Amino acid sequence: MTSVNRGYGTAQATSCSDAVPAVDNPDILFGGDRGEVPYSRIIVSVPRELGARTLQLPRHVPGNLKRDFVVNAVTPISRQDIASAFHANGPRKSRVFLFVHGYSTTFDRAVFRFAQLVHDADAQAVPILFSWPSCGRFLDYKRDMDNASYSRSVLAQLLQTTIDSPAIDEVVVLAHSMGAWLAVEAVRQVALQHGGTPGKITSLILASSDLDVGVFRRQAEDMGPKRPWITIFVAQHDRAFQLSQFISRGGARLGGIDLSREDYQQAYWALRASPCWISAR
Repeated sequence: MTSVNRGYGTAQATSCSDAVPAVDNPDILFGGDRGEVPYSRIIVSVPRELGARTLQLPRHVPGNLKRDFVVNAVTPISRQDIASAFHANGPRKSRVFLFVHGYSTTFDRAVFRFAQLVHDADAQAVPILFSWPSCGRFLDYKRDMDNASYSRSVLAQLLQTTIDSPAIDEVVVLAHSMGAWLAVEAVRQVALQHGGTPGKITSLILASSDLDVGVFRRQAEDMGPKRPWITIFVAQHDRAFQLSQFISRGGARLGGIDLSREDYQQAYWALRASPCWISAR
């Protein structure tokens, strides 16, 4: 569902959000409060002059097409029709690229960040954004954690919908920050329902994961011996980790661990029944 035109690149994705519409600002599609689960198809134009890994947000609505990432169209999709969004490649089976954003990330910022990822990667996949109702403020950590917990069953249902589709043969999940806990928990929930992780969920990529180390190990064990390939990127000097460790009274977060410590190395060797690659940066 990604195409590039001559003047501008367009990143097109299906989004799922369980936040309520922002009624006090017509320029914002969803706010940070909980609500029903609408699905939408969103098309974002990307300035061709911008280099990779560059995200230029519009200063004013609707934005400058030559300079900014701009939303061109938002089309609602009914729950009954969501499966049809997976047939982008016609009879050919597709890979799904599912992104779960992190803490302090509003819906609009998540859309633009995901559009950048889809455009830069030029991945031959059906891009899906799962947006949970983040307040978008650094000091609302506890509220964001509660909202992420509230959203886990909705994400599990979305995963189930993708693996049930005959048009999909592979699901790759990328999750950032607090979204990593949500993504791992949703995969765990699906695995428990199936007696093991469905084979279509092949890869779980966790970037700067705001997730307790012990909780992650238990979640991975619950997925069964045939877990997806798990890639973990760590960032020890993340400001959000400092806040989450303070709130959790010093509990080590998965994305901030020191990989040179022997106790962490032993813990991951204990999970070697499943491929688990750890990348440090």
